[in-house]
Amino acid sequence: MMEHKFSLLKISDIGKMEGIQEIENINSDYSITSWLIQIRHKKISELSNFDLSRFLRQELFLKYICYEVISRLKTNPFQGHMREGELLELLSRLNKEFWEENPSLQREIILLLDIIFEKHLPFIKEDDWFDDGDIRYIFHSLYKLTSKLQILYKYADAFIQTELELRALDYFGKQLIKEVRDNARREINSKFNNILKENNELSKGIQTLNKEQIQMLRSFIMTAVDTLLYQLLFTLDQNPEIKINVDIDGQEVKDIGNNVGTNGLYSNLFGPKGWIARYSSEKE
Repeated sequence: MMEHKFSLLKISDIGKMEGIQEIENINSDYSITSWLIQIRHKKISELSNFDLSRFLRQELFLKYICYEVISRLKTNPFQGHMREGELLELLSRLNKEFWEENPSLQREIILLLDIIFEKHLPFIKEDDWFDDGDIRYIFHSLYKLTSKLQILYKYADAFIQTELELRALDYFGKQLIKEVRDNARREINSKFNNILKENNELSKGIQTLNKEQIQMLRSFIMTAVDTLLYQLLFTLDQNPEIKINVDIDGQEVKDIGNNVGTNGLYSNLFGPKGWIARYSSEKE
């Protein structure tokens, strides 16, 4: 197991560092107090996953405990006490302000996310140990974390690909989402080229970029599309009661998921007055 700067600290030591002389004074709940008394002489590195999950749920000593949790997850990112991915899910519950107030921990959690997306996700989809429910549980935790850390754009492609593979959304079939995404990419690529042709100043500015920089700009635009599309899918998945009514060629069509074909869905997602456009303006 990887060590960190708080590995050898005992729970009683942390209490004293936080100005708590007697560990039993931390919480008025008897069951919590009893548990803390039992583990007060344990080092952080000796805590069980049950202990770590309980600290996270109670939000106790987080700036110490989170180092141990992240350290363990770098080795096995999907471990937990009650179910696979539990510790990751509990980390995802911490608010955005916590990470901002602890920049060292923020760097550690971002490093962990990089490790998970690069090394571990390809394997869990092929591992029979994880069912679709486990994968969805893990991905929702990752989604919440990347959103709070404002790095969702880095992993948008992985999120969308997983949604496609799981086919877990009642609203859209796998092929339909793929066509929407491909159409959006082609359309934006075409508009990007047209804008360059019509805007001389912008075109001149772009000409100062090398091929690699231009490709980075295109990739950034495409990633923005992927991010918005995933946010839409995630919203619908979490709120199955949502019904989106659209207007196609002057005719109202109810429930976008069941009745709208690929072109209609594309138009109403990515058109100038489409859902994505409205969603973007609302966010701004």
